[in-house]
Amino acid sequence: MNRIPDNWLEESLRYYGCLVCHALSRIEFDLLAELQGLGEGSALVEVKAGRRIGFCNLHFWRLYRMMSPRVAAPFLHKIFKRLIESNTMTFDEPCRVCMILNEVDKELLHQLIEQLENLKIREHYERTDGICLPHFHRLLTSDLVTVEMRNFLTSKQTENGERLLPLLQGLADKSYSLANDLERGSLTRGVEKLVGREGLG
Repeated sequence: MNRIPDNWLEESLRYYGCLVCHALSRIEFDLLAELQGLGEGSALVEVKAGRRIGFCNLHFWRLYRMMSPRVAAPFLHKIFKRLIESNTMTFDEPCRVCMILNEVDKELLHQLIEQLENLKIREHYERTDGICLPHFHRLLTSDLVTVEMRNFLTSKQTENGERLLPLLQGLADKSYSLANDLERGSLTRGVEKLVGREGLG
């Protein structure tokens, strides 16, 4: 898939949190930047044979926040004009950004499993937070993982949870201002581990 950088795993291995969510958020940002750069000529607002490509609430707001008023005004103008001309004031198609990211997500998981066959990459993976529970669940319910890989991923998930417990307890036992950086970071790492990166998992 051409939207996925060749070095996505290498870059993600240096990050706290879900490796797949990290790569996906970078790809989402690049996609939205590309779309806002297209401005009023964006293919996302073209009406073809009465069908529109829609936006979900999350991605439309993210896209809007990336735009300057000089870009946002003609972009919104074109969308409303097209909707009025088609005599329909609604998007009747799924969000194109979501559709692209869903395909990218599947490919990232596929590539992750392929690359974890390499023992050197597996050693690096063991020193990270691994993946969030939603991505873990997707892998376990797919046909991508062998029994050996399933056992490896499961033990890594358990180990990561056990590593977070004392950090969260340390933060619970003291004032936030007295907590160390690892304890403070354990909050967002814990949430991301459970549900994935905000808006992505």
